[in-house]
Amino acid sequence: MACFLCSFGVEHQFFQTVSFAAEGKPPVPISDPGTWVTPDDYPVEAYRNQAEGVVIFLLAIGTNGTPLGCEITRSSGIKELDEATCRLVSERARFTPAFGAKGVPTIGTYRNSVRWVVPKSAAEIVTPFSASMTFILGADGKARDCKLETTGEAAKRFVTQPSPCDSKGQIYTPLVDNKMKPVAKRITLKSSIVIEDIAP
Repeated sequence: MACFLCSFGVEHQFFQTVSFAAEGKPPVPISDPGTWVTPDDYPVEAYRNQAEGVVIFLLAIGTNGTPLGCEITRSSGIKELDEATCRLVSERARFTPAFGAKGVPTIGTYRNSVRWVVPKSAAEIVTPFSASMTFILGADGKARDCKLETTGEAAKRFVTQPSPCDSKGQIYTPLVDNKMKPVAKRITLKSSIVIEDIAP
C-alpha cells in the first residue's frame, strides 16, 4: 500500500503491472514506490494552479537495476506533473533486475502510476477509514470476482484507481505453488487509518 506520507499529496495506485521476458522474473522495486515521489516534490506552477491528475508511466529497467528510460503512457494533461513524474522516478527508483528464463539478468519494464493531489492540511487528511479489495488471481494471470469494501468518507480519497477486474485483457503475474506451478489464489489488499486516544 502507499506510504502514509504520500497521502498528504501524492498517492500511488494499489496495483502495478510489470512486463518481462517469457518464463522469467520481473524487475522488483528495492524501495517502496510510495517514497519515490513526495508532497515536497509538487511542481510549483502546478501547485499554484491547484492542478491535479494521474500519470501512468513505463520504465525500462537495465540489467543493473536502474531505469534506462521513462515513458508517459497516459498523461495527466498537466505538463509539469508528467515531467516531474518521469524525472523523479528515474532518479529514485532502483530495482532487482529482471531475469530471463535461464536466470540471466535482462532488460525488463515496470509500469505504475502516480496520482498527484494538491497537499491539504493534516486535519483534513488524518481521519479514520478502511478499504479492502478482494479478488481472485487465476493461474492464467487474469483477475476476477473483484469486491471493494470501504468505511469512512476519507476512503474516497485513497481508493481512486480501477480494480484489477476493470483492466480488460490485462494479464498479471500469477502466483505459484512450491513446485513453481501457477495456481489460482484469493488476494485481499487492505489500507486503513486508525486513530486512538492515548493516556495523558
